Amino acid sequence: LIGDPSTSMSAAELGQRFLEPGLYLKNPIDQISLGMALVLGTAGMPHILMRFFTVPTAKDARTSVLWAMGIIGGFYVLTLFLGLGAAMNVGAAKISSIDAGGNMAGPLLAQYIGGGEKSILGNLFLAFVAAVAFATIVAVVAGLVLASASAMSHDIWVGVIKGEHATQEEEVRAARISSIIVGVVAIAIGILAPGSPIESGFEAHLGGISVGLGLGWLIKCFIDLQGGSHAKQS
Repeated sequence: LIGDPSTSMSAAELGQRFLEPGLYLKNPIDQISLGMALVLGTAGMPHILMRFFTVPTAKDARTSVLWAMGIIGGFYVLTLFLGLGAAMNVGAAKISSIDAGGNMAGPLLAQYIGGGEKSILGNLFLAFVAAVAFATIVAVVAGLVLASASAMSHDIWVGVIKGEHATQEEEVRAARISSIIVGVVAIAIGILAPGSPIESGFEAHLGGISVGLGLGWLIKCFIDLQGGSHAKQS
């Protein structure tokens, strides 16, 4: 991250520079954009929006959303400690040797806490974190596919193409077809990404782009929802 200047820096200077901002995103506009995406994009994620539909009153909905956003915000803060702990105890070289994108930092840190790669407890911690990550990915993907299919079937098919005159059976059929389309597109991108001539770095870059675009779209959806709710109230 630091580059060539790191060769002439002491351990204390490297540690100080590591904690300073600007290593990942050099442009301040990019930093502001990513911060807005992480804050507003979280508010538009499916497992936040669905809380509006699983509570009896508007007051309970606001309370439920605040609790969810507080827990997710706490997790975002926790990632700072996880990343720093992995950098100090596991090391960037070992993490990069296993995964160039750095996605194995958390599981490898869990393995280190459990006693290392040669201990039973360390491997148990690694397996547990990997299982939780896999379950989280499945839940998030299912929520995103559901939200995408609902938007495509209700907003585009029913609202635009059918002019709000589609039957419930037609809307359900459109939602199923939309789910297949979203799944096929996502699988195609996942298959084609590792074959890029940019090699392994492309996967991490694509992941960053995907997260940025996804959260940016969620910001737009969140603002639209807020505007629609205010319009109905007025």
